[in-house]
Amino acid sequence: MRSAEARFDYTAAVMQATENAHAGRHPNHQRHNAHAAPAPAPAAPIPNPPAAQQDVINFQQEAEKQQWQQLQREAQYVERQEAERGAVVQLQAQQAQRQAAEEWQCV
Repeated sequence: MRSAEARFDYTAAVMQATENAHAGRHPNHQRHNAHAAPAPAPAAPIPNPPAAQQDVINFQQEAEKQQWQQLQREAQYVERQEAERGAVVQLQAQQAQRQAAEEWQCV
């Protein structure tokens, strides 16, 4: 969760710095940027983007890995259930055949 927050903080800081720089270069645009969120006071230092981005990538990869493992477990569970159902159906069919054969012999 920390990685996502760091990425958000970095993105927000970059966007705010861009807007502030843009407004500073173009005084007429300050009016247009009035809707923008005010800069934090004092401005927080921008984290090292590559490290923050790597944290996000690592977090996403771990989440994808865990999701894949969960899907694999679910697929194996479904396969086992299907195999068990198939075995039950086969056993029931064999019992029905035996019962039919016994009834046929009794007739």
